[in-house]
Amino acid sequence: MNHQAIRNGKPVDASMILGLPIDNLSMEETVDNIFTMIDQFKTDNSPRLIGSVNVDNLVMTHSWLPGKTPRHPEMLDILRSADLINADGMPLVWLSKLLGAPLKQRVAGADLVPALCKAAVKHDARVFLLGGQQEVTNKAAEKLLNDNPGLQICGIATPFVNIEGKNLDDDKNDLPLVEEINQARPDILFIGFGNPKQLIWFQRNRDRLNVPVSIGVGGTFDFIAGNVKRAPLWMQNNGLEWIFRFTQDPKRLWKRYVVGLAKFGVMSLPLIVNRTFKNVKNEQSLSERDSIHVESFMHEGISHRVISLPKITDGSWYEDNAVFLRYHINQGGPLIFDISEVEQMDAKTMAFIGRVLTKAGENPIQFTRLDNPAFIRSLKLNRVNDLFDRHVFSSTPEFLNALTNKKISPNFHYTQSVENNVSVINLFGRLDYAEMRQIDFDKLFNDTSSNPTVMDLSGLEFVDSSGLVFFIKFKKYFDEINLSLTLSNLNPVTQQIFKITRLNKLFEIEKDTVKTVARLGAVNA
Repeated sequence: MNHQAIRNGKPVDASMILGLPIDNLSMEETVDNIFTMIDQFKTDNSPRLIGSVNVDNLVMTHSWLPGKTPRHPEMLDILRSADLINADGMPLVWLSKLLGAPLKQRVAGADLVPALCKAAVKHDARVFLLGGQQEVTNKAAEKLLNDNPGLQICGIATPFVNIEGKNLDDDKNDLPLVEEINQARPDILFIGFGNPKQLIWFQRNRDRLNVPVSIGVGGTFDFIAGNVKRAPLWMQNNGLEWIFRFTQDPKRLWKRYVVGLAKFGVMSLPLIVNRTFKNVKNEQSLSERDSIHVESFMHEGISHRVISLPKITDGSWYEDNAVFLRYHINQGGPLIFDISEVEQMDAKTMAFIGRVLTKAGENPIQFTRLDNPAFIRSLKLNRVNDLFDRHVFSSTPEFLNALTNKKISPNFHYTQSVENNVSVINLFGRLDYAEMRQIDFDKLFNDTSSNPTVMDLSGLEFVDSSGLVFFIKFKKYFDEINLSLTLSNLNPVTQQIFKITRLNKLFEIEKDTVKTVARLGAVNA
């Protein structure tokens, strides 16, 4: 199990800010962590992603109201799985303080890139600049070289990158670009495509890149090159940089800042009110913390453990029990958190659990008995209810039976059948960049080419941009052989991903598989 959630034997120091675990690191600590990751790459060969989050990213990712389908589920998923996330905005730092899990400082991309380049000279590390306009990126590279004598910029590339439409399956740009980057042998890849493009590009090429650390830097090259002026330092330190930027280009930025900040306020205010109410209600009980305990059981040859979490799992509780939790998580095998008693969980504990869930891999980590209304409301307000819901069972026996019957699997899989001369393909699990590399499309095509086909997506937990190529390949193939392909039973998240990538109009999409099969079967009779 790869646990980035626990580093160097220490508890996670992060805050869950509106669904994203933001690391509580200073600029110096961020730089040190990145070079530690570069050293770790030498032994595990695992590429790592550093993300930066600001108000604009949060607004872009979430819906206005809690409990609703995220506006950009793929961006949310990638950021949650990032190895480190910085707060690139003072409003996030302020909110973390109001939530009782304060972040040390803002770590802006425009400051992080120069700091890393300075450290790269000391560590003899190589950097690659990817994205932006060619003239701007070249100018930024020149400025970095002048400011850091001895800096090794091993490559610059400013390609066109596509993240939507029917050409998502076109690798003619990605493959040569990845090969160019790998041949340059950078230690740090600065990706300046902007969000969500830089995150999606990294994720779909993650297992191809031979780069220790990739960092999404947005428009940082413009700042370094001097094309976009930064606010005076006093404005940066007091969270007023957005006002300065707005005055530079009000026609383009008014909607981003006015609407964005309004939405951020709507998203944040219920969180603050909820925490204030809980603090007043639980002020006395905080002094008497419940103890944590674990029980081990056997079920049909499967050894599992159940950890019962207390009513109030705040930051102090988490820090007191971090070693205990780390031990049991690292044991592997089924681990169940009984959360029936939990009423209040703070931002730090949520960040820890979020990191564990996204890094669990093949070792099942689940929850049972999520039935406390106050806790459910808190999860929705914190925008993590979707993360918990995917891992919740009503009871331990239900989870163990599902595990025994192999109904729990993070891996993508499918079943095929023929009904009324119509091929039905049922999809399950997660369909992402890693799973796409393992699919035998020739076999799939051969099994379905004689019949119109319906794909039932009701069991598909998640699909990313790379996974959407699965459907595009099928669509193109079925168009060539003049047979119909229909998608059915898309869950709200899958529907949203098809919508934001503009693929919803490319496919025939129905709500009911049974009715669709009956209709096609009658036509094909």
